[in-house]
Amino acid sequence: FAPACLSGDQQTQLLTGLDVIAKQSQSLFSKPFTQLTVTEKISLLTPMEKAESPFTNTDREQIKLIKSLVTFAYY
Repeated sequence: FAPACLSGDQQTQLLTGLDVIAKQSQSLFSKPFTQLTVTEKISLLTPMEKAESPFTNTDREQIKLIKSLVTFAYY
């Protein structure tokens, strides 16, 4: 799915964004993102979406891409 729909740069951005989420999940909660509660996921992703510390504007762009892909896949 990703190779057909995304450019090489977008694929890299997607993978980097997922890696940032995985690392922050381990750092903040000592467990993988998939094992977080809904509340924990929100508390991790909301600052990322707002580019609040420790996240950057690049991280914000990555989460926007991830959200758009989830929406695209859902519909």
